[in-house]
Amino acid sequence: MGNRSKDRFRNQEVIFSGSLSMAESSGNVLGYKFTGTIIVDDIEKIEPEVNALVQKEGNVRILFNLTGFNWEQIKTLVADLKFGHKFHEKIQRMAIVGDKT
Repeated sequence: MGNRSKDRFRNQEVIFSGSLSMAESSGNVLGYKFTGTIIVDDIEKIEPEVNALVQKEGNVRILFNLTGFNWEQIKTLVADLKFGHKFHEKIQRMAIVGDKT
């Protein structure tokens, strides 16, 4: 998929971002690949990028690739819900991809 940043987040790999010039994305698209266990710090690290793009574009489209995801800590669920509450009106579209049923 082109440019990738593996060191940007502890448990996520940014797979594409509105800041990258990619034919597959538009200016308001962000993508994240989560692996392992998601912790509070992981949610707190993506929030500023989502917020900045919302401020710039007015809304955002997000892809969460959870194919390497194991589980989310209970206390992370609260941060996840707060993230969703904060941005629910600004998320134009969201796709969640996983490999488990």
